[in-house]
Amino acid sequence: MKKIVIFILTAMMTLAIYSSCKHNPGIIPVTTSDTTHNPPPPPSDTGKKCSPDTIYFQNEVLPLIVSSCAKSGCHDQISHKEGVILIDWSSILNTGGVDPGNAAGSKLYRVISGGGEENMPPSPAAPLTSGQTNDIVKWINQGALNNKCDSTGCDTVNVTFSKTIQPIIQIYCLGCHSGSSPANGLTLSGYDAVKAAAGGRLMGAIRHQTGYFSMPPGESLTACQINEFQIWINLNYPQ
Repeated sequence: MKKIVIFILTAMMTLAIYSSCKHNPGIIPVTTSDTTHNPPPPPSDTGKKCSPDTIYFQNEVLPLIVSSCAKSGCHDQISHKEGVILIDWSSILNTGGVDPGNAAGSKLYRVISGGGEENMPPSPAAPLTSGQTNDIVKWINQGALNNKCDSTGCDTVNVTFSKTIQPIIQIYCLGCHSGSSPANGLTLSGYDAVKAAAGGRLMGAIRHQTGYFSMPPGESLTACQINEFQIWINLNYPQ
């Protein structure tokens, strides 16, 4: 009888050990849905030289959208009007209604072109120019990539307003500093307005110096771009 009890106890212990080795509740298998809901962003083109046939998100599209749309009361992280946040690549695609490869079917295009149920930026802010709208359209149709390029160099010799300064102002500044109610009462629409500001507080603002409103807010111009502004001033504001 004693031998039978010992045999039964031994069998029970063996079964328990086998069962504990076979089942591991701490390991949860990854299903396909776990990886498809949050696909990784497309690779960046950082390090590549700029191509005139490509619109680069980090260089041209993001600064323009942030300046024009991601403002307090509109589509910044805090305000997120109508649930739309337009502060980076991910938020622009996820909440801005961007359909990569299909600008005509993208809500972002419809609102900036005036062909949607609302216009963006709303009045009294100045609308995007046709050139800026076309850049966003081209970026979407090229796949709405999170791409970036490195410029071919810093031109500090042929610095003029039309060639050097105005393109920077259009991308980084006009979204806030244009229209009938420009931010902080500072308008940067046109040569005369930029010249007047450059002789005053503009350089302190773009250098993010203490005592000045930082421009652009939340980011900085490159050292090359700031240097180009200073050279333009030193050359007596060539047009």
